[in-house]
Amino acid sequence: MKFISILAPTALLGFSACTDTGVEDPLVAALAGKTISNGGTVIDVLEDGTFTGTTKNGNTFSGAWEIIGGQWCRTLNPPSPLADQGQVCQETVLGEESVTVTGANGPLVWVIE
Repeated sequence: MKFISILAPTALLGFSACTDTGVEDPLVAALAGKTISNGGTVIDVLEDGTFTGTTKNGNTFSGAWEIIGGQWCRTLNPPSPLADQGQVCQETVLGEESVTVTGANGPLVWVIE
């Protein structure tokens, strides 16, 4: 499992917390200010639209995130080898205490802590 291969950020300065109707997006409400984990990889999803993480191998990464049309969109910061991908948006499904993000490597279930 490689979350970095599914997450890729670089320089988003903000994120959309509300829908056009002014109602907070349920994904933003569930993820902002929380920690998510999968197989030893841990990501702190910050309320300011950024994230930091550590892989199960101890490698660190950071970037920016936002929710667009119900998708998790992220941009990884250098020196991540995926930083050159720019913003990548992935199908996202919110569960009871988890979020499933589907990217190039298939779906990954992340536990929301």
